Amino acid sequence: MSYTELEAKIIYILIAHPKHGPLAHHAYLSGTYQDTVGSLLPTIPYDAPETRRCYQYDEFRFYYLVNAHKTAFLCLTDASFSKLQAFRFLQDVRLIFETEVDERRELNQDGMEPLPEYALNRRLKSFLKEKLSYYNDNPEADKIKLASQQIEEVKVEMLKNIDKALDIGKKIDVLAEETSHMDEGSRLLRRNARTMRNRVIRNNICIVALISFSICVAIFILVAYFCGVKCVEWMIPNRGKDNNSPVPTPTPGNGTNIVEEFRPVLAVG
Repeated sequence: MSYTELEAKIIYILIAHPKHGPLAHHAYLSGTYQDTVGSLLPTIPYDAPETRRCYQYDEFRFYYLVNAHKTAFLCLTDASFSKLQAFRFLQDVRLIFETEVDERRELNQDGMEPLPEYALNRRLKSFLKEKLSYYNDNPEADKIKLASQQIEEVKVEMLKNIDKALDIGKKIDVLAEETSHMDEGSRLLRRNARTMRNRVIRNNICIVALISFSICVAIFILVAYFCGVKCVEWMIPNRGKDNNSPVPTPTPGNGTNIVEEFRPVLAVG
């Protein structure tokens, strides 16, 4: 497949460092891309390693990533260029740079003076040009892009399935929690019902005992009342009759004297 300037391309690549500024660059197409991309350098968070960002401006997109040594890799692409391919390109450039340049000694050494602009351009320009040509002109790069897109689609689908599984797991957890609450509520309800039943039984027993006791007391009072009246009538059968009624004549015998002795008492009564 042949590309034209109207098709999606990686247009410009720039490598920069917060202390030394631009280190190397290469443009696939002619234009003022150097100034455009250079204006983004102050906005890059060099202190955040492994940062990746993408910005769109009109029909262009700016991509950059920062490695652990605070070196930034930027590229400018057409807006329709694959985002995945752009970051793959930056990752390849990063691997070449980290292989060719000892960043700890050449860039991050304490007390060293800032390097001139594009100080590493001579060493890296051929590699940058080769990578730009490969990603823009090589049909194999397009196959890689297609395979990468398919992998990305599979990845997205797998993430969706994982999210669905997590949602189902959350729903199961919620259902289990609600079941636990219902079980606890049922145990509490049974305990309250048992307590209420025992309380009602005790109240009924108390009421029956009180009624029984009241009946027994009433019966006792009635029995005591009627028995008391009968006893009094039986003990004093002649109370209220005439006191001058004749006294029975005692029969002859040994008890005559006793009757005669008690007669005055009866007469007085």
